[in-house]
Amino acid sequence: MCHSLLQRARLLWCAATALGSPSASAATASLPSQPVPGGPILDRSGITLRKVVDVPQYSVRLALDSVGNSAYLLNPQTGLELVGLTAGTFTPVAATADIVDGTPSGLAFGPDGTAYVVANKANGTRTTHAIVRRGTPNGSGGFTWSTLAMTDDYPLGNDSSDHVYNGVVVSPDGASVFMNAGYDPTKDLRIEPNSGAATGKTYYNDPTFQKPPTTTF
Repeated sequence: MCHSLLQRARLLWCAATALGSPSASAATASLPSQPVPGGPILDRSGITLRKVVDVPQYSVRLALDSVGNSAYLLNPQTGLELVGLTAGTFTPVAATADIVDGTPSGLAFGPDGTAYVVANKANGTRTTHAIVRRGTPNGSGGFTWSTLAMTDDYPLGNDSSDHVYNGVVVSPDGASVFMNAGYDPTKDLRIEPNSGAATGKTYYNDPTFQKPPTTTF
């Protein structure tokens, strides 16, 4: 199984030596080792590492679609792109405006190849809300987008405590989608894609924080 990571504007692909990769630099030297200059430091044996491609500025998420065994990169400015892991290329899949009216910040794939993007849309400088968009594979390499869920507006503090929604993950059976937003306050939301039912809770860690007049979810 491969593991990918974004670091210093580079997309690096790690793989177990047993899987093999003729272009990879084997981590057979004394540990720790750094096979790719400027890349991660490996602290165990049995790992190979190679550089795939330079990642565009402002890229935020890299996710693997296990159905098509394809990697996708999410960038709020350019949208969703397919990553050519062998050639080191990017192929546009969907522009940001086609995915969501907002700023995309999270990406995950379900076991059936469905894409889920979480985004945020501020209403001026006082409030914001999160949107979960579902991309259903259309059979021609793209996705048909629809809104799965949306939070109510909640207040912004306009300071470093504004941790908007940015994390999304799908359960192994595809029955639940989970999204998360930082802390102060921390918000967690669970969505059932088939029914659209949502359950969530908001944690106000600071007792002096003014709760919004209505529920967040």
